[in-house]
Amino acid sequence: MMLVLCSCTDKVQENVSDTPGAKSFKYIEYDDFVEISKYTGTGGNVKIPEMIGGSPVKSIADKAFFNCETVTSLTMPQTVEKIGAKAFFGCSSLDDIVFSDSISYVGSFAFKGTPWLNEQSEDFVVVGDGVLIDYRGTSQKVEVPEGITAFEDAFADNYSITSISLPSTLKTFGSNAFYACTIIKEISINENPNYIVDNNILYTADKSVLLYRPALASGDSVSVGEETTKINSYAFSNNTKLKSIEFPESLKSIGDYCFDYCTNLEEIKLPKNTAQLGKYSFNYCSSLKKITLGNKIEKIPEGTFASCKSLNWVLIPESVRIIDKNAFYYCSALTDITIPDTASIDDTAFAGTGINIH
Repeated sequence: MMLVLCSCTDKVQENVSDTPGAKSFKYIEYDDFVEISKYTGTGGNVKIPEMIGGSPVKSIADKAFFNCETVTSLTMPQTVEKIGAKAFFGCSSLDDIVFSDSISYVGSFAFKGTPWLNEQSEDFVVVGDGVLIDYRGTSQKVEVPEGITAFEDAFADNYSITSISLPSTLKTFGSNAFYACTIIKEISINENPNYIVDNNILYTADKSVLLYRPALASGDSVSVGEETTKINSYAFSNNTKLKSIEFPESLKSIGDYCFDYCTNLEEIKLPKNTAQLGKYSFNYCSSLKKITLGNKIEKIPEGTFASCKSLNWVLIPESVRIIDKNAFYYCSALTDITIPDTASIDDTAFAGTGINIH
């Protein structure tokens, strides 16, 4: 099972270890484990301690070793279960790593820029308990092997893959999994207790979360499952064929960059229960002309409708209290809009428009 960290009451301040063999680490202590938050040593051969202050070290935080250019080798204890995003990013001398077999999660770009990763020759670079951290193959049609349990950004920026098949063993699917994979047409999955594919769209098994639709999926319209309450970040990113989408009344939130570069999407009508929009969620939807927001939305986040150059009609409900920076940046066709008197508007929210605010 994946280790889950949260901002719970058991979290305390960052500490400097005085445990013998662990004095080069800052850490955060939880009820029953420790997270390494920062490496402060001089580099060379680094061994992460198994215990600090009587608690097992189970997690390495985001950016814990970020740009530590003097670290040459690393040994993890078997207690480590989670490695955060960019944990070893830019460790330009790190060419030897002994991993924990217990690892169930590795965040985005955790080992980017390390000689260790660059030297891997397998198509599928797998660590720990079946965690895929990189795909280095050249196939257009990719079958992710059985036994893979998790991946975060393993296929990001791949411009060759046209179809992807996921295994029955998959437990964790990251929102960056297929970031900028602009020519994928089809996704499928072996029978899996955690995920399903319906109409070429990946959902959680109960369909409460829509995770991903391939960028070049056929068809120009989509009806989101009626059970869906959340659409994940990047879920429809680069869906350039998509012209219309129908949302269920159950939908509550839309993630960051969700419809980024859906350049043929023409109209958005959000249901009344939708309360949360992500940053840049409709960024560069250059054909989008009309937007209707639900009356539970209180904030239009940074860049939500940035560069929607055809947008000329927006209904902003009375519920909106904040319009953040660059929310409608360079919506050059937008010249008139009515905004609630109580809304706080960032100075750059309508930069690049001819807007008259009422």
